Amino acid sequence: MSLVSDFEGFLKNRWPAMVVLLGVLMAAGAGATLYVQHKEVQEQKARDALYRADVLLKQEEAAVAKDKKFSNPQELQQSFTKSMDALQAVPRNFAKSRAGFEALLKLGDLYWKNQLFDPASFQYQAAVQNAPKSFDRALALSSLGYALENAQKKKEAVEAFEKALALGEATLQGDLMLSIGRVKEGTGDTAGAKAMYKRVTEQLPNTDYAKTAETLLQNSH
Repeated sequence: MSLVSDFEGFLKNRWPAMVVLLGVLMAAGAGATLYVQHKEVQEQKARDALYRADVLLKQEEAAVAKDKKFSNPQELQQSFTKSMDALQAVPRNFAKSRAGFEALLKLGDLYWKNQLFDPASFQYQAAVQNAPKSFDRALALSSLGYALENAQKKKEAVEAFEKALALGEATLQGDLMLSIGRVKEGTGDTAGAKAMYKRVTEQLPNTDYAKTAETLLQNSH
């Protein structure tokens, strides 16, 4: 009987605190559920916004002559006003979302396809900052590197490729190492280029990347 009495006394003395603790745990669980639900709703809204922007982009692309050349960003923006506004709104309204990241890549790609590499670089840099995952960041840095290379900003291009490589995404390593070697060779850094091509053959043996690197090593002076 003493054990029962002691237990009843324990409950009596601590019951208010237990009730409070239970309430806190329930509130925390409800808060977490609401947060997850809100996040899912926002992600769906972001995807919907990206889809609408992509539809506008396809419509405006279809209205532009295939051989149309844009001499500056302003001309491009005049032909793609609705889609570019819609794409820019996605990362602005849904920061750090995958849809926002993809919208920035699409903007960069639009400039890239029209050989406007400086504004393309700006959009890819924004995509780097908004990348939701490591692979996405590496992909955006790779795109940034290509845009900078074509804008004749070789040093900055190498830096972008090297940052992407440092993230360690296996599927991108071969292309990134070859890109670093190519740009270094283009700047006259033959030793640096050879070192990178050799690294490709050592780290990625028996691959198409290694075969390409071996050919480049043979042809480099």
